[in-house]
Amino acid sequence: MPLACLNNGDLLTSFSLTDDQWVAIKTNYRGMNLSMRCCSSQAIPKVSSLGTRFFAHKSRAGCQTAPESLELLQAKFIIAESATAAGWQASTEESGIDPDGNPWIADVLCTRRKTKVAFEVQLAAQSFDKIRARQEQYRRSDIRCLWLIKLRGRGSPIQSYPPCRDLPMVLLDVREPAKMTAEVGGSREASIPLADFVKGALTGEFFWAETRPGRMEVKIQIASITYWRCHLPIRSSGDTSSMTT
Repeated sequence: MPLACLNNGDLLTSFSLTDDQWVAIKTNYRGMNLSMRCCSSQAIPKVSSLGTRFFAHKSRAGCQTAPESLELLQAKFIIAESATAAGWQASTEESGIDPDGNPWIADVLCTRRKTKVAFEVQLAAQSFDKIRARQEQYRRSDIRCLWLIKLRGRGSPIQSYPPCRDLPMVLLDVREPAKMTAEVGGSREASIPLADFVKGALTGEFFWAETRPGRMEVKIQIASITYWRCHLPIRSSGDTSSMTT
């Protein structure tokens, strides 16, 4: 159930359409030349039980793509829609080949100028080794990738293998599909709507910060400040001291 199809050979995405445009396509699609990107089947515009707009095969005969869950479809829609709103070009089910000739398909690929960021939504159980291998594919293709791993308790790879800068992973709570949230830092207290997380990740509002347990030296600089009205110093002397925390 992809979010994109071809309209006379041109790409058509459900998440980029206004409500009126979507209604017009649903009303007139029989007279249009809509086809699936994965095969030559006719594409039919539909709406899932979660309210997600997508395109379905009129016939799956001969198509090798696997069906997708409603939660995955909804997550991809939110990501693509949010990326577009943040000023990025978003494409779902985008395929490519790494320098070694191995194919990949990104759930959502976001592009702005020369920068490419892939979002991978992993709802099914997946081994850490496979996730790491796919991440390496993206790295070789000059694509940054951020993983959204389904919150499933201790069985999630993110619980056994802490995320790092080279392999960023965030827990995704899909228990309420209409209100999906991302857990920043693996903490439910730090959960935010998925749409806000995607926008923040792409605009730089959110960035990767390493946490380093233990003690470290911190230096505090006390600087002289001049009051703007009388131009006299609030503190006349400077001092530099250090402390350990």
